[in-house]
This record gives sequence, structure tokens and C-alpha cells, in this order.
Amino acid sequence: MELFWERCAIKFNLAFFTASPFNGIQTRESHPPVKKATIILLVAHGSRLAEANVEVHRLADQLQQRLNHDVRACFLEGGEPNIPDAIDQALQQGAKEILALPYFLTQGRHFREDIPKILGEKARAFPETSIRLLDYVGSHEGMMDLLLQIIKESG
Repeated sequence: MELFWERCAIKFNLAFFTASPFNGIQTRESHPPVKKATIILLVAHGSRLAEANVEVHRLADQLQQRLNHDVRACFLEGGEPNIPDAIDQALQQGAKEILALPYFLTQGRHFREDIPKILGEKARAFPETSIRLLDYVGSHEGMMDLLLQIIKESG
């Protein structure tokens, strides 16, 4: 299973794609590389199954090692920390920019409504900090290659 997540980290240049329900996708040319005062939040749905949440934390740790940058897991519901708490922790540690990377395969209600609402509330409360929503993982063009690779490796 670890190899799968390593392929995800390699296939997806996750830190440079951003989206907004209002302005669509912006490409990497639109944004500079991740700065040290930036914290990346890997936002997952969360689960009552503790092992599932541990898996997300492990993925965040692997991304952090690959990027040599601060990456943290957080959850919409069913896991700790939740999104607002993770943002508060990042702010307490001096983050000037927070990038929220939705670890979702589709653009359902959570990506379109719930997460932007939470991020918007925090952005209004802390206007001196840039809080951006990146595009969800499943939207990346490399997803098809990843799926094909998994099928080919199955024998």
C-alpha cells in the first residue's frame, strides 16, 4: 500500500494547483513555489475507523518528507484535528500562507461547499494570512495514469 501513496506523491505536483468555486483552476505559472512560512493541510473526510485516519496522517508525513516542507493531515469530520483546529495550530506557529489540499476523488458537496465555507470563515477572521483551497486530488490529469498503472500491476 505504501508504494501506491508514493506514486501519488510523485504523479501529482500537488502544491501548485489551486481552484476556487468562483474562478476555476489556476495553473502552476500563477503561483510561486511553496514558501517556508506556508503550511500545507492535507484535508480528508475523516472516518470512525481510526486506521483510516492514521493512513491520512502517514500520507501527510510522506508528502512532508518528499517536499521537505510542513504538511499536516486534518479532517472535515470523524478525525483529529478538524480543519478549523489545524488552521488555528498553523496560525499559532506563524504560518503566513495555508494551502488546503482536499484529499478527495470527486468534487462533491464537501469540496464545493463545506471546505470553502470553513476556509472562508478563517480567511475573514485572519485577513493577514493567505488561506487557499487547492484543487482536489481526483481532478489531476495524472489520476488516469495512476489508475491504469494500478490495473496493469494487478496482473
